[in-house]
Amino acid sequence: MIAIILGAGRGASLKELTEDKPTSLIELGGKTLVRWQCEALEAAKARRICVVRGYRSEQLTPEAAGLPPNTFETVENTDWLHGSLLSGLRCVAPWIDMALAEDEDGIIVSHADALYPANHILALANAVEPVAITYDTRWQTLWMQRFGDPLMNAETFIHQDGRLLEVGFRPEDPDDIQGQYMGLIRFSPKGWSYAKKHLDQLGSACDHTDMTSFIQRLVDDDVLVQAVPVVGHWVEVDSREDYYIYKRALERDGWSHDWRVTSPNG
Repeated sequence: MIAIILGAGRGASLKELTEDKPTSLIELGGKTLVRWQCEALEAAKARRICVVRGYRSEQLTPEAAGLPPNTFETVENTDWLHGSLLSGLRCVAPWIDMALAEDEDGIIVSHADALYPANHILALANAVEPVAITYDTRWQTLWMQRFGDPLMNAETFIHQDGRLLEVGFRPEDPDDIQGQYMGLIRFSPKGWSYAKKHLDQLGSACDHTDMTSFIQRLVDDDVLVQAVPVVGHWVEVDSREDYYIYKRALERDGWSHDWRVTSPNG
């Protein structure tokens, strides 16, 4: 298994936290975000990890992250300012093609601001469909902490018998939210061929297409996208407010979304 961390953007909503460093080098819970991710991915048997760099890219090295040299490789997204996570995935496509020639166990793609334990990666690695994503069945607890209202900033997530039907729209009914996308995707080699076809079709429009819209595009093309449930134990550090909410929450024992646990439920 190979892994990609999409970390090119600045994360402007993190404000002063990324004024002089990329999002991946923010420290939370005693480690940088990218160190948490690499350690989880390595524990889940990822053989190679590639980080897509952009904003202050020269800073984002394994040593700066508190990791041994050569823990991860890098690919540059030179147009990170005008791009999206999807354009970062398009940038790293040639690296993925070469890496898959040596490792046919599939690809894990992670957003740079998502933190998770190895078990969530293993759950994805065991998926059987060409594309798979994890979703949190306990998302309301995290959303209440972040926003006060569980429907604020939530997106639709509808599946049937483990097959994703809809993701990423504004919900009109609470029943349209059966979980929340967590920024983790697995592509089998066949699934990656489907993804590449759509990346090529979108071309420069990738710069203006978010990841859930891309996943929905695959669903609409009848690509089987497996919805893999997990129960809590993850976060997305999407804003300055998120950062301080999590920092306080880590001081409590038994926090439902503490990603540092080794064997979470789910």
